[in-house]
Amino acid sequence: MAPSLACKMFDTHVLPILEYNCEIWFSKKKVLDIEKIHLRFLKCILGVRTQTSTVALLGDTGRYPLLVRQQVSAVKYLQRFETISCPPLVRACYEIQKQLHTSGAPCWYNRLFDVLRDNGANDLNNLHIIPSKLFTNAQINLFDEINNNDKHPKLRTYRTFKRDMRIEPYLILGLPKSFHCSIARLRLSSHNLKIELGRHKRPYVPPEQRICENCSLQQIEDEIHCLMVCPKWNEIRIPLLEVSFEHIPNFTVLSRDKQFHEILTHKSFEVNHTLGQFLKRALHTDT
Repeated sequence: MAPSLACKMFDTHVLPILEYNCEIWFSKKKVLDIEKIHLRFLKCILGVRTQTSTVALLGDTGRYPLLVRQQVSAVKYLQRFETISCPPLVRACYEIQKQLHTSGAPCWYNRLFDVLRDNGANDLNNLHIIPSKLFTNAQINLFDEINNNDKHPKLRTYRTFKRDMRIEPYLILGLPKSFHCSIARLRLSSHNLKIELGRHKRPYVPPEQRICENCSLQQIEDEIHCLMVCPKWNEIRIPLLEVSFEHIPNFTVLSRDKQFHEILTHKSFEVNHTLGQFLKRALHTDT
């Protein structure tokens, strides 16, 4: 099953249970147990390790923390109170919430007012702008984390080609599972290359010492070395380069790094299929 379809099924059949009545119980902070289920599902369909970066996982699947959905549901629930006629009992409960908020008592309206204030709505007339602002702010925060080298050093390659918030093409093209999993592992640094394995060794291996053992070039075995350079994979790299030459304009005159980025972000089935085929062999993945 394509990851995009799996995500739709998750949203249709699982999230309504996890988030039932969330417009009432929503929080200003993530509900960790629910977020963990979401992330575990994404890691499962992408076939990546449990240690995979959360922000990169969300970035490639084009998804947001569930907290954002829950806050949006609460804002839309408030909009219903402000725009339609409520039954008298419901209206009375709503007015009590507003009174509790005015008195400073902890309540549903208090939590919701904090969300509104944090997103630039100083009065209830601006409610319509809040849902889009919540998603925009979440996207800004996501890319701030991706680009934070101190916090996420393993995303050193990912941040060079991840530019927008969307589900990536390789997840919607109907590739064989072993192919899209192999691509995800390379993109998200959830692989067995020395650049990643060296992080977990004791004693710690500095990045400059994580040398490829598959060739004699004495280069760091990172994603670019594996995909574009390592002589061990020259034979299986030929089909990938041929397909890239056919589908990527001016491919042969691009720098090596630019070729790498173009291949990893290309939208065509042909490039992604050949890339998955290459990586399944080079990364020794048998999913």
